[in-house]
Amino acid sequence: MGYDATPDDLLKEKRQLSRMLAMAWAREATDSTTGVDYFQFSWGLVMVRADLRSTLCSVTIDYFSGKDALSGPGGPS
Repeated sequence: MGYDATPDDLLKEKRQLSRMLAMAWAREATDSTTGVDYFQFSWGLVMVRADLRSTLCSVTIDYFSGKDALSGPGGPS
């Protein structure tokens, strides 16, 4: 995907990444929004994100915290 990716391209890529992780882990996302899918584990959180402003998709691993911890300073609103 390049800089000419459309918002639909990014969202499709996010869904594809989430499906691949869900299959590998044999579990569905704990929570899902248009831009972010969350996979909660006892050891932390994995987020699959489509960032429309930056024109990229990313996978973030946040050890030892949950989705609730992300609503604080620096986290998504």
